[in-house]
Amino acid sequence: MTLVRFPKQLIIMLAVMAGLVGSMTAWAAQAAKTAEGAPPAPPPKAERSAPVIDAVYTNTPPVIDGKLDDACWSQASRLEEFACPGVDTPPPDETRGLVILDEKYLYAAFICKDKTPDDIVANETRRNGDISRDDFVVLAVDPWHKHNDFYQFEVTARGTQAELIPGGSATKIEWRGDWTAAAQRTPDGYQVEMAIPLAILPHAPGQNTFGLALLRNWAKENIMAICPNTGRTVDTNMVYDLVGLRLPNTVSRPTIMSYSTFDSAGVGGDTAKTGVDMQYKLQNGLTALASANPDFKQVEDSVEPVSFSYTERYMPDLRPFFVTGQDGYLPPTYLLYTRRIEKFDTGLKLFGTIGDDTIGVLDALTQGQQNVFATSWKHQFSKENTAKLLLVSDNQSAAATAGGLAYGLDLNHTHQTPQGSDNVWTEIFHADSRENGAGSLYWVGGYHDRGSGRLHYDWNVRLATEDFKPSLGYYPEVNSYGGYIGAGQWDRLEHGALESRNWYVGTCYYPSWTAAER
Repeated sequence: MTLVRFPKQLIIMLAVMAGLVGSMTAWAAQAAKTAEGAPPAPPPKAERSAPVIDAVYTNTPPVIDGKLDDACWSQASRLEEFACPGVDTPPPDETRGLVILDEKYLYAAFICKDKTPDDIVANETRRNGDISRDDFVVLAVDPWHKHNDFYQFEVTARGTQAELIPGGSATKIEWRGDWTAAAQRTPDGYQVEMAIPLAILPHAPGQNTFGLALLRNWAKENIMAICPNTGRTVDTNMVYDLVGLRLPNTVSRPTIMSYSTFDSAGVGGDTAKTGVDMQYKLQNGLTALASANPDFKQVEDSVEPVSFSYTERYMPDLRPFFVTGQDGYLPPTYLLYTRRIEKFDTGLKLFGTIGDDTIGVLDALTQGQQNVFATSWKHQFSKENTAKLLLVSDNQSAAATAGGLAYGLDLNHTHQTPQGSDNVWTEIFHADSRENGAGSLYWVGGYHDRGSGRLHYDWNVRLATEDFKPSLGYYPEVNSYGGYIGAGQWDRLEHGALESRNWYVGTCYYPSWTAAER
């Protein structure tokens, strides 16, 4: 039997944490002792429940033109409980949301009043461009009804569309799924209509409930409101439950895109190349991607700026195969930095949510050289608690000294109340690299948030051994230990020249873990 020798710094950090827990336990015991003989405490309040709206169906769908003159809107569900999270002031103007369905589409409309309509900002014209400085509205849909992974459909006051797809998605509409929207300016504001195909919202067979929220952004006031009111901070457990849905049991068909190229200036003469990409949405809610002989030369890449740093600069990976279904479904960049996979012959990716489990699998094979396998499995035990297991295998057959194995565990607890949220998380990663040996990363942190006018803070402690260098991971801050703590406050000002003020102070200490201390 081999005994594991823990680093001295890790022992010290764990001892400090144990001391804090012990102190809190002692305090609780003393409080309980003090309370002896006191009147019994009142029973705990019942757990908050999300507001419910019934799905309303129409036989005559609206024309998506932003005019809202279709008869069906008079029967739609009316949503008007907009509130600004983090502040104690009401929204600047009245907003009304309308929701209705038919057998194929989810329709939403926004009626946005504005006291100074000439000041409405709507500059962006490019789809999926930067609309953050415009006036816009958002329809957020949680098709899995898991209180996360929201599909966000955004439309500005001039009708420019943008969408945010959970896990990331390539820019091709064929991959993302298309939807339509329109906007109209009115004498007292603007109006928006949307039509979202139910076919692009993945859901479990037999499901009849979606999570739903409506948001509005005011450019000139630099503030956003959400409907329903979820508390001082956005509690995704408290958005609407849209119940009574009759979701279609669509027959899944693969989406196939092929390509052919011919390069007359290729090395050694003319070169022809063909390949194919395929996406298939399975009935159980998973999505499969496959790619054979991909050609990434035509993909616009990030431009790396000039840097005089001693460490490698992180760059995002814009290749469609790696963008789609990556974020939240597969291991983080600490273990899997996909830019390390320069090319492959065949690739397969499977990701999605089934019940309380969110999974992701990636396999990329370069014949006779490298086989990369990565997977992640997250289980949601409750609204507050999740656990995730991670694994990355890098098998490089062409180089006996390259490749390796990396794996990890991620635990997360978030407690939401109407006043705000508290969070604590733990990450433990281990890497066994043929080139760099075996090393580990230990990380614990959390935050306390109560919105505007309240003190908030965040903290973390970590230890990264010198040999924590996953063959496919990106984590340059090795050979260090220490921690960080910061606190601050943000206040929104309703009067005067300033919109808001904030202060924040933080301190960190990350000394090197020297050879003498190993």
